[in-house]
Amino acid sequence: MPTRLASDSLAQKYRKNDTAAPRQAVQWMNVSDDEDRTRKTPFKVHSNGQTNGRKRLRTSQNGCATSMPPSTIQEQRNSLPIAKGKAAIIEEIRSNDVTVLIGETGSGKTTQVPQYILESGLARDGLIAVTQPRRVAATSLATRVAVEQNTTVGRLVGYSVRFDERSSPSTRVKYLTDGMIVRELLADPLLTKYSVVIVDEAHERTLRTDLLLSHLKSIQKQRVPSPDGKGKGKERDASGRQLKIVVMSATLDAEKFSKYFAEAKILYVKGRQHPVKIYHSATDQMDYLDAALRTFFQIHTDQPPGDVLIFLPGQEDIESLEKSIQALNRRLPSGRMEVLVCSMYAAQAPGQNAKAFSPSPSNTRKCILATNIAETSITIPGVKYVIDTGKCKEKRYLTSDTGGGVSIC
Repeated sequence: MPTRLASDSLAQKYRKNDTAAPRQAVQWMNVSDDEDRTRKTPFKVHSNGQTNGRKRLRTSQNGCATSMPPSTIQEQRNSLPIAKGKAAIIEEIRSNDVTVLIGETGSGKTTQVPQYILESGLARDGLIAVTQPRRVAATSLATRVAVEQNTTVGRLVGYSVRFDERSSPSTRVKYLTDGMIVRELLADPLLTKYSVVIVDEAHERTLRTDLLLSHLKSIQKQRVPSPDGKGKGKERDASGRQLKIVVMSATLDAEKFSKYFAEAKILYVKGRQHPVKIYHSATDQMDYLDAALRTFFQIHTDQPPGDVLIFLPGQEDIESLEKSIQALNRRLPSGRMEVLVCSMYAAQAPGQNAKAFSPSPSNTRKCILATNIAETSITIPGVKYVIDTGKCKEKRYLTSDTGGGVSIC
């Protein structure tokens, strides 16, 4: 059975020698300054302006920085929004056993908070664990933090994912998937080698994340140092090291997590690196692949240079849209900007996923087709436009029938 292309219905409307790009544009409405507009799919707006919930098909355009990019790594770190609250964050983590940290996407919390804890000495001689829901995020973040610490991955900064681990006895900051730290609980129920555990992207609420949070709450009660400092008693941690927990996210229901951890302190980090304009489709889109295709070529033909990131549910949709983009790109008039399509999904080889992070060649617009593995904790340089189809695959358990399955919703 031949593979269905997203452009099959669209391509029939254009002759092979056409020089014009598809002009049946998707209509959009700007909701950047009117977040309370009534929608068919409402989403929660917190008092500090944060939102959660998936929205209908949208495209997001980041404004370009007017000044030249920072010339050094330290200047880049200091330019992040979270850098302004460094002293306050360190003090709150020092004063509280559990801290809930909410920060805008791109504020730098995932890379900077572990370094702040390390540089301030809060971890003492223990390790700092940073959990991630996906292996791509864990490996790429470890690489970035290692660069900022002027070291190589596996020394001061390491990672641990399934079938791949790069760490050593000198490792102090360790990025790992939530599944790997849950596996470590089998051999070390009290996680004695860790002084601080940072649970990042806690809003995803996977089964392993919930298991980890419940165990951390129990472990923290058992790892209270004894008053005499000798660590006596069955429920005392032999190292006498108290465990600190930091729960981080960009779209977390902070009050719920704070209540679970006995009214834990909540910190909010405001600010983004770039202004963001958000557009929603003015009408319902029956075919999200066709709508994403049309939107991409609207951007490619009418908007200034900048890479495009498109979120899709799975591998089949990515492969279909990739073929459609390449087919229609060949029909554009000569002299236009070229299109380089890169894909990112969990089943793809790590080397192929890494191509999305490479700089775009000159006179070329990079189009990254990704599942939700690119949704959190990783930064792809050069992306200026984001198209979200609003669809993702979720596992469901069917109580009325036997078994379960994966559905797109």
